[in-house]
Formats: sequence, C-alpha cells, structure tokens
Amino acid sequence: MGSRQRLGGVNDLNREVELLKAKGAGLDLINSAENKALETEIKLSEAKLKRLKDLPDSALGRKAIMEERD
Repeated sequence: MGSRQRLGGVNDLNREVELLKAKGAGLDLINSAENKALETEIKLSEAKLKRLKDLPDSALGRKAIMEERD
C-alpha cells in the first residue's frame, strides 16, 4: 500500500468527521471520529518512522532525492 493510499484513508476519516458535524451529530460521536482519524495518522507516522530507521544511510539519501522529485 502506497503512502498516498494510506493518506487517503486519513482523509476519508476527516471527511467523515466533517459530515458528522454538518449533520449536527452529537459531540461524543464527532470526538470519537476525530480521535480515530488522529490515531490512524499517528500509527501511519510511527510506521513510516520505523521504516526510515531501518533503512541504511545510502537508501535514506536516495529516498530523500526521490521525494524531492515528487
């Protein structure tokens, strides 16, 4: 799964929060949805950090160059 697909999942959760707000949902439901979106974003960031720590230094340099091109 690519990082853009994972980011799409977080964006979907954020859209769900906005829909709940627009529908006038209760604060408990909105807070629960916001917490889920934040927890997902944290897990994705932690996973990315772990992958970066596992890369050799030369791979980190190549990764930075590739990200700069995007």
